[in-house]
This record gives sequence, structure tokens and C-alpha cells, in this order.
Amino acid sequence: MRAVCTRAISAILFLAAMCAGAEENEFRIGPKPGISSLREISAEDFQAVIKRLSIQTIAKPGAEPWENSAEAAALSAQVHENPELFTRLLIPPGYPRAFSRSDKEVRARVAALLGRSRDLRALQPLVDSAVYDPEDSVRLACVKALKLLEEPVAMRKLVDLAIARDYRKYTWPVRKSACTALRRYGDAGAVERILRELSYELAGGNPLDQKNQLRGVSSGLGSDNAMGLPSAPPDLQLSERDLYPVLSAMKELTGMSFSKNEKDFKTWQLWWSKESAKFKFQE
Repeated sequence: MRAVCTRAISAILFLAAMCAGAEENEFRIGPKPGISSLREISAEDFQAVIKRLSIQTIAKPGAEPWENSAEAAALSAQVHENPELFTRLLIPPGYPRAFSRSDKEVRARVAALLGRSRDLRALQPLVDSAVYDPEDSVRLACVKALKLLEEPVAMRKLVDLAIARDYRKYTWPVRKSACTALRRYGDAGAVERILRELSYELAGGNPLDQKNQLRGVSSGLGSDNAMGLPSAPPDLQLSERDLYPVLSAMKELTGMSFSKNEKDFKTWQLWWSKESAKFKFQE
């Protein structure tokens, strides 16, 4: 026992010595911070960019959109140098770290710049604003930018928001907004991902739905209710959208609804087998 303790103490002392010499040898755990994270961004920096983003252009028939202008090209070069300067301006008003003077036109143009830059560091801010921004024009600009990034993770992140099961944190308006973003994104793979999740949600009934109770014997390892949940769950007064977040997302995303058997997975599976090859999202 004494030998074991001695070895343990020796190991601790060895690690302490290594840590003491870490600073001298410039030893670090994890990547070194990038240049942008070391640079302080002042209010003047934000205001200068906002001023350039707010320059009004006269819309002429056949004219190029703002994101293709020379000013946009010049600003795009700055995105790679300091992406946080732009992603901060994308944060909707009222959210933490939002810049109060970043109005909806500024945020829409920032989204266009981030898409044009194809900088993957903008992916998560664009996903967030594509769902949470109060202005539809900004949400649309963010989805267009996400498509320019050509990163499959964007679609998967939107799907995760659309089918989130925590109905308190992710209320129906949030999930519905994510479905709208997915329709605009236009990747039919989103339907297939949600369809896979739907098979789990609809299998065996729902322990919180008094009208669709768990099927099979009441308990036992070989049953659909292996944990022995009560057959008569309490009425939590939850809406169908909260009881079945995946089903609700599927209906909102595809525009499909079946008056009968929509809680039978085979109904959706059969529909998709017939429609997948020609399916198109409706705005």
C-alpha cells in the first residue's frame, strides 16, 4: 500500500514539475488564439463598418445587387482578417453582445458579406440569425449566405433546431422558423433526416399522449414499455406541436398533412417513396 502511495505522489510531483516548466518552454494545451481573438474591437470599429454598410445605392433596372458591388468586395476582404467584427453586427437586437446600431439593412448586408467570404467561421452565427432574427429579410439573407458556404453541417444544424424536443427552450415559433429556413435552403436531404427521426418518435406510441399511449405489454424487458411507465400519463396540456416536435416539423417543412394515420410512420414512409424523386419545397 505504501509503495502505491509513493508512486502516486511521485507522479503528482512529476506533473507539477512539467506544469512549472510549461511557461518557460511555451507549452500550451489546444490551439493558439488567432489574430482576430487577440484584437480588441472598439465601438469606433463597429461604427466605421456600419457607415460603409449603410451607404445607399440607387436601384436601377438590371443593376447588380449590393453584395456584388465594389464596396462589398472591399469589405469582404476584411471578413477573413477579423470575422468577429462582422458576426457581432449580425446578432439580432436584444440578444447578448448585440450592437444597438446594427439595423435590419446592416444585418442583411453583413449576412451577404459573410456568405460571399465563404468563411466557415461565420456558419454558426448565420444559422442562429437565420432562425432567431426578428426580420424576415435578414433571415432570408442568412439562408442565402449559408448556401454559399456549401457546408452540409448548416443543414444539419437547422434540422436539429427544427426538431428540438425541449419545447420550453425551443418554442414552436423557433422551430417553425427553422423549418422556414430549411425550405429556403432547399436541400431535400433535410426531409430524409427528419424522416429518420420520425420513425423513432412515432414508434410504439407516446407516453405523454393520452390518445396515443404506449403499445405492447405494460412492462418487462421484451415490451415496448420496458421501463414500466404508467399507461395513463398525466395530462400536461401540451399541444400536438410539443408532444410531437418531429412530426410537426415534417408537416411544416413539407406542407403535407394526413387526416388519418399521420401518426403511423408507414404513412410518411410510403408518401416519401413516391414523392422523393420529384419533391420541391414550397415557400
